[in-house]
Amino acid sequence: MGYDPNSAPKPAPRRFKNVLRYTVNEVVTVQEAHDKYGRYREIPESMDPDEPYWVLQAEAVDAKFEDGGKLQVDSSTALFSHLPDGSVKMKDSNQRPSRIVKAFRGLGVNVFPGAPAEKFAAWQNKNGIAPDQQIVPNEAYDASRVVGNVFLAEMEEQKFNDRTYRYPLPIQELGATHVHTGQVRLIPRRETANEDGTSGPSPAQFTDILKDTEMQAKVLAAVDGRGSTVDSADDLYSALREAGIGNGVTIDGESILATVIGGELPGKLEKAGLATLVDERIVVGTNGVKAE
Repeated sequence: MGYDPNSAPKPAPRRFKNVLRYTVNEVVTVQEAHDKYGRYREIPESMDPDEPYWVLQAEAVDAKFEDGGKLQVDSSTALFSHLPDGSVKMKDSNQRPSRIVKAFRGLGVNVFPGAPAEKFAAWQNKNGIAPDQQIVPNEAYDASRVVGNVFLAEMEEQKFNDRTYRYPLPIQELGATHVHTGQVRLIPRRETANEDGTSGPSPAQFTDILKDTEMQAKVLAAVDGRGSTVDSADDLYSALREAGIGNGVTIDGESILATVIGGELPGKLEKAGLATLVDERIVVGTNGVKAE
């Protein structure tokens, strides 16, 4: 028999792609993930607020919301599974942490940042986590290969409670200086729920310091007196993170943390009249006079 519609092949799965600039990559507690990054509407009863949680976030370079807001793409994930008997175990190789690490490793990038051993020592000892599975600093991790870097990623589908969610797996490293010259897709805003109970991006998740004076004061206090050169970016980034400045805090629509990595924040603060650059340092206020 010739053409037979009954024997038609199954359709190939569609592979959605995005160009992404990574902005946040750190292992924090579940409580910190909730407070700083809006993970979980409410922390599940099965989870311990002190347990480790991997926050990995990016902003789309090739897409944005119709109102001009940045499209945040989130890969964040718990690192341990909770079993019915109350015990926990490391997530297996088919789950998100392993798949993300393997995708980056294929590009020669060591993406898992680890964390200071003492940060999770009490939780890990309480739950009997084997020494070879404990969260410790990753000496091979180079933040500059991830935060601020741009990747072409395919959106991996994941089923959860009869719903389909997507998270990115990088397939090509484009570099921190990559400039997107292709089409930028415009996305309508809508409320979406992730499998862990968090909400998708919405206007309330972004706070622009040019419009919010309370957040502006918080950012300026963190950067005042810090170096303004590219070589000072790591110190500036750490100061902002310690002050609780997350990915949703922006300046003129751009993530504060992303502008730090790109070396653009000092200039943006000066242009906005919030600071002056004096002797390669950020001085809050104008004309070299610290604001009262």
